[in-house]
Amino acid sequence: MVTALTNFGDSAVLLPVATILLLWLGRRASALWWVLGVATTAGLIAILKLYFLACPLGDNLQSPSGHAGLGVVVYGGFAAVIARDRPVIWHRAALWCAVGGLVLGIAASRLLLGLHSLPEVGIGCVVGGVGLLVFILGDRGAEKRPGTLVALVVPAVAALVLFHGRKLYLDHALRTLGAWLQLGTFACF
Repeated sequence: MVTALTNFGDSAVLLPVATILLLWLGRRASALWWVLGVATTAGLIAILKLYFLACPLGDNLQSPSGHAGLGVVVYGGFAAVIARDRPVIWHRAALWCAVGGLVLGIAASRLLLGLHSLPEVGIGCVVGGVGLLVFILGDRGAEKRPGTLVALVVPAVAALVLFHGRKLYLDHALRTLGAWLQLGTFACF
């Protein structure tokens, strides 16, 4: 159960889902803000992972959680897009609670599996929140959405089903690069 939950935060699931939202947004300013939000999250997580791998700050802070960070921005981005088109406020509240529960579940699963510490999960969530904020603030006042929500949700759910349980081993490449940086070519401060 815990592994199944953590798999919803894997890059192998989140990147296709993020791409579906990008394609749905089309050639509009919203798509640019979406790319900036996801890239901000992924970039900051990668930079922090490299920094902490090269310059460890103890046992509790070695690798910020990409699952948590990307989960916040991707699922939060979907919630923001869907909530914007929901006229009834309690529908929006229920949506944000469901997405918040999923993201908290992913974050908790990283702790329960012993893959991250609480500070690492916290940093991942904060970084994901920054990326989500980039998207939401940039998307304010955006033009009418290009298609129906069904055209967004059905492919996204199909991608979740299709890619759930698959893995992208991006951490291995970052660990290799972090080990190289640790050899003295990286200035720790």
